Amino acid sequence: MTGVHINQLCTIGLAGYAVALSLMIVGVATTDWVVISYKYVGSVGLFKACTSSGICRAITANSTLTNVQALCISGIVLGFLGLCLGLGFIARAVKQPPQTKGLVIASLTVSFIGGLTSFVGDLIYEVDVYSISNMGVDLYLESSLGYSFAVSMAGSILLMMAGSFLLQGANRMITAHAIQQVMAGNASPPPGVVFHSSSAAALYGGQPYQPQMLAVGQQYYPAPQFVGPPQYEQQPFGAPQLPIPPPYTEHQEPIHQKH
Repeated sequence: MTGVHINQLCTIGLAGYAVALSLMIVGVATTDWVVISYKYVGSVGLFKACTSSGICRAITANSTLTNVQALCISGIVLGFLGLCLGLGFIARAVKQPPQTKGLVIASLTVSFIGGLTSFVGDLIYEVDVYSISNMGVDLYLESSLGYSFAVSMAGSILLMMAGSFLLQGANRMITAHAIQQVMAGNASPPPGVVFHSSSAAALYGGQPYQPQMLAVGQQYYPAPQFVGPPQYEQQPFGAPQLPIPPPYTEHQEPIHQKH
């Protein structure tokens, strides 16, 4: 059995996964989380600090920085898992039309948790690690957050959003396949579906739309549609208020005559 055409939104979602993971990896691997110009020019990353001359050394991480490292790496791992689940859905859809969105929902959930995890790690770094209490007043005033922090934050946000595109694309693919099955006569429309076209009803096997008729003498006219509350005739005190019957247009051509 052949699969279905891959919706463009699915491609956008998978590309978003890839870009988000790339940004997050670049953020964790580079050393420009904090750029320092106090006494010496250099930069600090999650795992090492470097001088402007390129000399780097490992950082002795405290408990807060260790938590940030763990959160950012966990976010990357979960994002990669979400990407694999999304690719699995696409690979299956190419071979066989998708019937469920289980893989897509799992991919969306895992990637969102991964992006949120990394985002929390970035926030902890900004609030606790890059702070006056941790760095000291002089060092804090002569430093600033660098591009590594920015790209990690951007990747985390993109990873949380990318899965929604994949889910929307999967919905359209499943709907398109269901319509193709109905048109091919391999399936029936859901119960209760009413078609406003007789030709469409004949094609899909449904019931045509029957407009309500208004009897006027021996002829029938389409009942006009009104929006708003009904109007009532004034009745004597204590009598029930009866609705005014809807007017009809005299110049309308009759649909058929009553025999």
